[in-house]
Amino acid sequence: MLLDERLRRLLCMRSRVKEVSEASSMCEAVRSLAGAERMSSGGEGMVVFDVCSGKGLGATLLSFLLPRGRVVMLDSNGGMDLSHLRARPNLSFRHVDLFSADTPAVLREEAAGASYVVAVGMHLCGALSPRLIDLAVAGGICYFGQSRLISANLG
Repeated sequence: MLLDERLRRLLCMRSRVKEVSEASSMCEAVRSLAGAERMSSGGEGMVVFDVCSGKGLGATLLSFLLPRGRVVMLDSNGGMDLSHLRARPNLSFRHVDLFSADTPAVLREEAAGASYVVAVGMHLCGALSPRLIDLAVAGGICYFGQSRLISANLG
């Protein structure tokens, strides 16, 4: 990761210790949900949504953890420097407002063809956590535990 200038810049943010800690926790949660079989396949057939991703350090680490899966960053801020995404072929960004009427269609489009979908909301706050749960329930996705971790088995 440090060999690519675009990825190295991602680690230069002031809050990097906090961000790395959160990203590590996110990766461990996804690894636990996905299970050994999916992990051994490199995440083949998986789509992971990093909801309210910010610049996406967590999503970037997930793209390494799941090289055969897809990681989709969702955030309402479309003006961030996301040049590091070009360094990871399985990482993408969608400019999305969770309260937009278009959001369910975006989620369905990005999850199309996936056998397993996980949505992680490390930075959800206020009304965003219940909104993600509403989107998951409306989409037939079940959630486990806290509102910050949503998982779906679409297969």
